[in-house]
Amino acid sequence: MNPPVEIWNRRYNAAILSPGNARAREADPWLARWLEDASGAFPGAGAPPLRALDLGCGAGRDTAYLLARGYAVTALDFSAGAIALSSRRNPAARHLLADLRDLDRHLPAGAPDNDDWHLVVASLSLHYFTREETLAIFAAIHARLRPGGLFAFRVNAFDERGAPPDPTSWAPVTSVEDGVPRQYFTEDKILTALAGRYSIISLRKLTIIRHGSEKSLYEVIVLKPEETTS
Repeated sequence: MNPPVEIWNRRYNAAILSPGNARAREADPWLARWLEDASGAFPGAGAPPLRALDLGCGAGRDTAYLLARGYAVTALDFSAGAIALSSRRNPAARHLLADLRDLDRHLPAGAPDNDDWHLVVASLSLHYFTREETLAIFAAIHARLRPGGLFAFRVNAFDERGAPPDPTSWAPVTSVEDGVPRQYFTEDKILTALAGRYSIISLRKLTIIRHGSEKSLYEVIVLKPEETTS
């Protein structure tokens, strides 16, 4: 079986060779919907340049949306094909070839431009890991988000196609369709990953149409509380 990075590289390289590929450029309004929901809850909104981190940027759809709204965007993906595709589409963004499990190496905390983010987004990129890896990734995201910043993400829901019979299981399930291991979340698992570190603005379970098929997922937006002094 090919490692997941090879599977994703093959997928994105195919999109590069087909500039008109509808799937690679398909519009997805989720960020617009969620940022509108969060208006008024986002300190500093309208005072550019706000800094955004797109984790698992893929073809760069969310990066493009954020750039159009005036954000200074860093886009990260472990697939060289994805980085190539997003870089072509979004030359104004900073792109990093990196694995989400290794944020401490690729975005060392305290280094210039590597933390203090106003917004971190992760669209369907956080459900590929074990329980331990997931908790570590969520902790690393929290460490890099500025107080008052937003974290918006989407993950597979427990009743999505291919999910295991036991919804409480943290074991990634390898898809028979594409060979990629995936995690499937319940609300409790999401709360475990968030670890009480955030104020929850919204946590919704939705069924959407994605690439022509129904997909069950959670869309979540949370705020890192401002630091208080005693």
